[in-house]
Amino acid sequence: MTPLEFVNHCPELVDVYWTAMDLDARGLGGHSRQSRVRHWRSLVHNPGFRAICAVTNGRITGIAYGMDGELRRNWTRAIADGLARSGGSDPRWPEILADYYEISELHVLPEAQGQGTGRKLLTELLDGVPQRWALLSTPEVPNEANRAFSLYRALGFTDVVRYFTFFSDPRLFAVLAAELPLEDRRISRQNGH
Repeated sequence: MTPLEFVNHCPELVDVYWTAMDLDARGLGGHSRQSRVRHWRSLVHNPGFRAICAVTNGRITGIAYGMDGELRRNWTRAIADGLARSGGSDPRWPEILADYYEISELHVLPEAQGQGTGRKLLTELLDGVPQRWALLSTPEVPNEANRAFSLYRALGFTDVVRYFTFFSDPRLFAVLAAELPLEDRRISRQNGH
């Protein structure tokens, strides 16, 4: 998607996010759909902004977007603070912070999940980015028992910090990183590697 297409389709894209995240009418952390639309639209000006969407039968069924990682962003500062609070420090963290691509959002409508849409969106989003690392956050689920964790693990994402909370969201999150280019471990295992 071009930045202009992203801006024009933002209400539909946020609806995919809202449905995939199973958010109620109150929103998340006091954020409404409309405030999310405004926020997402503002992101197209960030360096390295890219967006990919999936369309099925003329309907947007998935969205992934990201941008060059920057230390000045609240998201990155919050994760660094989370590492400090957890008492741990991922030894890769300084290296990751120096050269990462932020996967800001990846969402697929529930009825379109399990068909490879998320994998395609994520791999296309990261294809050709110049950074050495990809970094994302995802809601924690018991035993990593959802499609998102399965996808991230299959593509080589490993833990940076777990059971982390952002200031605007009471849910627990995992922060994961993968070295680029992504390696589909599922395919590597099938080929005997």
